[in-house]
Order: sequence, then structure tokens, then C-alpha cells
Amino acid sequence: SREAVQQARRLDDRETLAWTLMARIAVLWEPGNLDELLVLADELVAVAEAAGAWEEAGNAHALRSEFLLTLGALPAARADLEAAARLAEELRLPSQRFNVGLHRVELALLVGRFAEAEQLLQKALRLGRAAHESEASWCGIVQRFPVLLEQGRLEEIRPALERLAAECPDEAVLRSLLARLEWELGHEAQARAMLELLARDGYTAVQRDLHWLLVIAL
Repeated sequence: SREAVQQARRLDDRETLAWTLMARIAVLWEPGNLDELLVLADELVAVAEAAGAWEEAGNAHALRSEFLLTLGALPAARADLEAAARLAEELRLPSQRFNVGLHRVELALLVGRFAEAEQLLQKALRLGRAAHESEASWCGIVQRFPVLLEQGRLEEIRPALERLAAECPDEAVLRSLLARLEWELGHEAQARAMLELLARDGYTAVQRDLHWLLVIAL
């Protein structure tokens, strides 16, 4: 992916460069690469806007917002998210509006506004089901979990979480959510069994990707 970005820069092809930058970000997306990811996101925003590739520009602002949020730069993250929101409304693409909605849920969760987060999530999921049904189901579970955890309502999410974990048995984040659910409900043996599955072969199931921080936090 590094060579593809370098080649696109030499060709001075902005549209191709935007796509290669996005691919490079996907490859590098893990906590240890945040500084490089932020530099790439800065370039992606500039390139996409210069090319008039507004869908990619919206994605770029949302990505940069995510990286800034991870670094604790909340005002800058909010500014990028609002830029992404403006583009999503102008483009009127359900996928873009869904993406922005999920980021707004994330911000509400971060500052402890759980009732607001649940309302925002329901709105985002309505948009998501029109654009990406499977992704909407996944995000609905992951983002609803902390709301229900704080409200003492985790049992509500068990059927959907168990179903999705069965469909995606290699996803460590789902196994971690199930382990946390069992622990919170007082089922220590079941929680330990889930964690032992993740621990096999030196935790090779827990990859350092965009879900790594969530898995570790759980």
C-alpha cells in the first residue's frame, strides 16, 4: 500500500491518490500508528477536496475525526465530524449519513450522555439499514452495549449478540462483548471460558486492528 501511494503521488492523479491513501489507512489502522494515520488523513482531506471528490472528502473528515478523538483532541474531532455531516447532507447519501450518525453516538458515549446516545443510535440505524444492513446490525450491538451496561439492561442484547457471534466466530470483539456480558451478570465460569478461547495460541485471535482497543478495554 505504501508503494501504491507513492506511485499515485508521482502520477499527480488526485482521484487515484485518494483511493490509495484510503487503502493505506485501512492497512495501518491500529493504535500504534496513530501519528502516521493522522498525517495520511490530513493528506486525504486535502487531496479529496482539491479533486472535488466530495464523498471521499466526507469519509476523510470522518476518519480524521476518529483519529483525533482517539488522541483526545475533542474540539478538533467535533469540527471534522461537523464537516463530514455537512457533506453527508449535501450528498444525501444514506451511507454517509449513517457513518456520521455512528460518530455522533460515539461522542455522546464518550461524555456519558447515554440516553442521548441511545436516541442517536436508533436514528443512525434507521439510515444504516437502508445502506448497509449487516454493518448496521454489527454497529447496533457494539454501540448499544455500553448504554445497556450503564443502565443495567445487558440481558436485552444477549440474543442479538449471541446470534452475531455465532455468525462471525473469528471476531474477537464479539467474544469479548459476550465475556463482559457474562461477567456483569454474575456468570463467572462462562466469562472465563470465553476469555480462554481468546487466549489460545498466545492471543493470536486478538489482532491489532481498529477493534483492538475495544477488545482490550472490555
